[in-house]
Amino acid sequence: FCINAIYAAEEVGSMDEVFEEITNHYDQAGDVARQLKSGLMPVKFFSVMSLIAMCLGIFVVIPKFAEVLRDLKADLPLASAMVMNMGTFFLSHWLFVLVLAVSAVIGSVYWVKTYPEKYDRLLLHVPIYSTLYRLELQYRFTKILALVSKGVAI
Repeated sequence: FCINAIYAAEEVGSMDEVFEEITNHYDQAGDVARQLKSGLMPVKFFSVMSLIAMCLGIFVVIPKFAEVLRDLKADLPLASAMVMNMGTFFLSHWLFVLVLAVSAVIGSVYWVKTYPEKYDRLLLHVPIYSTLYRLELQYRFTKILALVSKGVAI
């Protein structure tokens, strides 16, 4: 935003207005970031609690159920058998699962930093976020256009 705005100001000759716009832009961005951070705290809390509950289920509850059902020699439906086997697999190969999860996070961060244009293209296809992202891009475009159109007839 800033670089394009400065280029536009050089063309038109209104650097003071552009620097004021940039200041307002960063003030608004800081306010929005603080509001988002405070608004997403409950979501983060419930996400962490859900992850803890899921890990407890996979590493504690499912193996206990599998042991009881194995002792009863009960026939299980395919989906139940798959969940029991998944819990057993995670319990016996927890280090592999942990390394795989950490590798996925590191690989995702590397991909986002290495290919930002592909990440932006991906964001434009995420259902809820895409609308917000497009609105932000349109907002930036109209701000630049407003700065340019002050001195040039369009």
